[in-house]
Amino acid sequence: MSGSIAPDLSRGIPRVPARAAILLLPFAVVLAGRVFSHGEWAAANPLPYAALFLWLCCEAIGFTLILRAPRCRPGAGFVLTAAALACVIVPLVSAGPVRSALLDVAALRAAMALTVLAFCGWKAALALSAYRAAAGTAAQRLGAAAGAILPPGLLRVVRREAEMLGIALFAWNRAPHCPDNAQGFACHGYAVPVIAALAVLQVLEIAVVHFVVMQLNTLAAWILFALGAWGLLFVVAFLKSLRLRPVLLLGSGVLVRSGFVVEIFVPYEAIARVEGGWTGCKPEGKGVLDLSILSTPNAVLHLARPLARETMFGPPRRVTTIGLRLDEPSPFLAALRARTG
Repeated sequence: MSGSIAPDLSRGIPRVPARAAILLLPFAVVLAGRVFSHGEWAAANPLPYAALFLWLCCEAIGFTLILRAPRCRPGAGFVLTAAALACVIVPLVSAGPVRSALLDVAALRAAMALTVLAFCGWKAALALSAYRAAAGTAAQRLGAAAGAILPPGLLRVVRREAEMLGIALFAWNRAPHCPDNAQGFACHGYAVPVIAALAVLQVLEIAVVHFVVMQLNTLAAWILFALGAWGLLFVVAFLKSLRLRPVLLLGSGVLVRSGFVVEIFVPYEAIARVEGGWTGCKPEGKGVLDLSILSTPNAVLHLARPLARETMFGPPRRVTTIGLRLDEPSPFLAALRARTG
């Protein structure tokens, strides 16, 4: 009504970010397709339902690839990517009768197999080309090859998980990473007892949960056991990486690290001031990066300009303040103030 004050109902409705909504679209289509594949209409018409599910899955994946691409212009091969993923997903998640109807048709089975083989061949050619063109060590060339076939977000996840496994399983007697031209400052002493206790409790939790759930469902018990074991490896890797990756003062800036989880380079000219902790109340906001694990910082860097920190998912995060918990903060603060003036 004109002249009336209407309540803003949108403020009370939680909004899903557009990026998350785009990512959820294929999952929603797949979940709905799986649920309806067990329905009466799908059971009575398995082949039409399978074709419809295949088409909708391909459309959802393709639409997501278009929206996630820069300026909504995906690269060459996005149609092949969507079709190949749909050809793999639909037979895996559909009910038995729908899957059988889809795979019993020789022409459809051959077309789906050729689509998947074409996708794999295309990705293999991209990886081989990137590997040959890259310079550096074999690991760096393999990283370039992986970057040619995986989306950036997925590539970061794969690298982080591979790094986590390497640290958890193999890095037992490795010396902390501190180049000759750098000063290293440990940040693990205070956190070791807490994280070690967490690891012990996690072992007990895995055993108890596995025993209880095994009485109800064997498959669910082993799935939970695998997830718990993966989480335990993460805790062990994080505990070890806190010692292996100290904070470094380099020639041109500070390499701030918190295990293998956080790493951000801060140039000296980007530091406005340095403090020995929070002055007054702890600042709030998305720009605050507090790396003091279950404690309070004893070294705080206030930045003159925001810096970007890469995240596992989503866009880079802007950082304006960094809080650290160091084993010996006084030498670090003195050396940093001497370099920043």
